[in-house]
Amino acid sequence: MIIIIRYLFKNKEYIVLVKNDGDFVNRLFKRWIFVEVLECPKCRKKHITLKSLNSELAQRCIIEFSKTSLQRLLPEIGFKFKKDDTRRFLVETPSICMLRSTFLRKCKRNEESSNPLKVIFLDKTWIYSKGNPKKSWQDASTKSVKRPAGYDGKRFIVLHAGGEDGFIPGASLLCASRTKLQDYHGEMNVIKEYGHEVLRTPPYQCEFNAIELIWANCKSYYNTHIGEDGYGDDKVLLMWKKALDQVTTETWKNCVRYTNNIINEWYNKIIVDEVQPVIINLNEESDTEDSE
Repeated sequence: MIIIIRYLFKNKEYIVLVKNDGDFVNRLFKRWIFVEVLECPKCRKKHITLKSLNSELAQRCIIEFSKTSLQRLLPEIGFKFKKDDTRRFLVETPSICMLRSTFLRKCKRNEESSNPLKVIFLDKTWIYSKGNPKKSWQDASTKSVKRPAGYDGKRFIVLHAGGEDGFIPGASLLCASRTKLQDYHGEMNVIKEYGHEVLRTPPYQCEFNAIELIWANCKSYYNTHIGEDGYGDDKVLLMWKKALDQVTTETWKNCVRYTNNIINEWYNKIIVDEVQPVIINLNEESDTEDSE
């Protein structure tokens, strides 16, 4: 790709054609965009679009692209114009990076162990007595749009655990949100007494917990079928049980496999191979002594 660049040097304007066929040029452009615009304190308070990005670069007398060239260049050097995700910033804070590294190392250590522990995923979520549909029939008017007044019906908190072999029998728990549900995190010491090791997923990274995929499956079934026989508490309990029962062992295996792939990808991306210790036996005679 040929990029048209206009830049200023000693108060003179130059227009050049650059053939973008190497990593050096990409890194140079990316550094200009990051350092001079995106990381600039003043610019961080602005909404940077394609037009304003080009304008900011030009105002700083750094470089000025044609609109078409900049539009083609940005995807090539890794930029996308998409919805801001504050979670991406949170997961890179030092404290969470340390927790993530510890989590990944322990997962890898267990995976490579000669006698690995069986992994069980545990978490809680919630459902509503009248469901939580994501879509509805709407026309162009605002009358058909569901008003943001919260979800209808009573909220229920659900808890379960499972692994490659499916849900753990007898581990399901469901109660109304107004019920005082004791924090199960405080019971982890009891779990340790029975020989289990508790490994907490790092904050904001639910993709490391396979049961999150299972919850999505169960909620989809529940939201589709709730109300067929009513919305009472007994109907909620029955429909949620049906939602759990329709999850097969094969579904669990696929979710666990997918989650393990994500964990391994993260491990390979951020964990540096540990340096093996170098052992020097000082009692052995050196080559120098032998030569003498």
